[in-house]
Amino acid sequence: MMKKPLSPKENRLELEGEWDLSRKDELGSLFASLHADEPAVIDMRRAVYVDSTVLRQLAQLRQRFNGCPITLVANKRIDRLLRVVGFHEIFDVVGEA
Repeated sequence: MMKKPLSPKENRLELEGEWDLSRKDELGSLFASLHADEPAVIDMRRAVYVDSTVLRQLAQLRQRFNGCPITLVANKRIDRLLRVVGFHEIFDVVGEA
């Protein structure tokens, strides 16, 4: 399950469940719906699995946003992955307490 941005003012996505190569096109469409000229939030607290496909598309999204802030909200497992690959250096990563 996922949500697209609710309005032009809300540049936010929520990812839930498993995200891997089989959902590459779906994820690409969701990321394309984000406005690159305003800050965005991608909430992955309810995602149970992400693979390198997601990491690659996040990196491409970072390039498209050209410095505009992107916040990644993650559960403990995904937060650890994002930090291991260094995404905390190019995104604002917020983990669960």
